Amino acid sequence: IALNNVKSIHVGFLTAITSAVAALCSLIFGLLGKEIGVSNGSILLIGCTASFLVAFVFLVRPKLEKWTTGLLVVVYCLQGIGRATFESTLKSEFAILFSNEKEGAFGNISFQFGIVSMIGFLLTTGVHCSSLTSPYCVEYENGTRHNMLAFEIIIMIMAALGALGHWRGRALYKQEMGRSGTGFERLGGDAEMV
Repeated sequence: IALNNVKSIHVGFLTAITSAVAALCSLIFGLLGKEIGVSNGSILLIGCTASFLVAFVFLVRPKLEKWTTGLLVVVYCLQGIGRATFESTLKSEFAILFSNEKEGAFGNISFQFGIVSMIGFLLTTGVHCSSLTSPYCVEYENGTRHNMLAFEIIIMIMAALGALGHWRGRALYKQEMGRSGTGFERLGGDAEMV
């Protein structure tokens, strides 16, 4: 597997899988929305589920030396699905929900992404474990030991909160549109809460 490959010849291939799956899923999600009428919320739920499953796979199979190439490919595919929903569907949803303040909405996405990246970086330097006996305690190349269980749980919680946050945002949008009397015309008739 790529993890045991000293020359890292598989890393480029695996990284390309994420990009290829993201590009393919963006096309598929676009078609599902336009041709079949699948809501952005449903597509975002697929992305949240994919992100949840990435962490869940590591939770149930913490010993990386027992992983197969197939399982690693599944993880990279799940990352591609999550990336597709972030790069296209989420931004589309922000444009709809914040149609009067698109610049602020997209600035907010960049700000939130930066904050989350910073928190992730800080966690990698701060969440340590004292023993290598736990399968979730991973030793980095610099000799420090990190608690991967904490990362996995945080990712799964954030994926669930992302789905709930979208549902709540959509509910607030529907409530606001009801007050202003404009309804859901801007959503193309998509009054679904998912």
